[in-house]
Amino acid sequence: MKILMTIIFAFLIISCKSNTEKQETKAVQLKAQISAQTVPNKQKSEVSKKTYTLNDIKITLTQAKSDGKEFYCKSRLLISRNNDSIDSLNFTSEPVGGHYGISTPIQIDNHLIFTKHGDYDGRTIIVDDKGEVFNIIGGLNYYDPNKSLLFTIYESDLSGFAVFDLKNDSLKFEMQEMEDYPISFHKAFGERYFILCNNEDADEGDIAIWEIEFELNRILQVDFDINNINEENILKTWKLEDVNCECDE
Repeated sequence: MKILMTIIFAFLIISCKSNTEKQETKAVQLKAQISAQTVPNKQKSEVSKKTYTLNDIKITLTQAKSDGKEFYCKSRLLISRNNDSIDSLNFTSEPVGGHYGISTPIQIDNHLIFTKHGDYDGRTIIVDDKGEVFNIIGGLNYYDPNKSLLFTIYESDLSGFAVFDLKNDSLKFEMQEMEDYPISFHKAFGERYFILCNNEDADEGDIAIWEIEFELNRILQVDFDINNINEENILKTWKLEDVNCECDE
């Protein structure tokens, strides 16, 4: 009888232990399932970083490029002096069939000129040697070195342009939703500025010429021979390298 009771007691202990282990295993599995449901899958992103300097000003560009499931490009410009942050800009850009992210800058007159692309909202970003940041419509730039004027074409479905005075760090002129689409900027007949434009509703190859009248804060369409506004008087521009959400090395 004693032997029988011992066997039954041992069997009960083994059964209880087995059930406990099964319950613990199920609890662990359930916890793992809950964690998998509550913690989202993180998309891998390629991050690049580059720091530029203007006197004692540092401009750090960071860009994170993803596969597009959560985002395409996250760009950040951080402006600092002596490791103290002065200002910053953040963008999240989609390619929309062309460039996206922030470009390698061009240095002009103690300014760094960046361009931001994507989202049908091109921007020209100007940082001066005091750490001030100017964010204006743009994406495509032209420059008059004699007057230190920066002309920008709005890279968007909307037509428009802006003119920035690099001497006085001020926006001199801005116009959005023009009836024509700017192609290039020109300086002719002395100190007069002109814009070559096309119009989607006009016949193919039909070019319009507009004059910028700064003193009247307006533009005026002029009837000039197209041969007078040409490659010889086009303002200085620079080739836009492939902007692909990556900082230069």
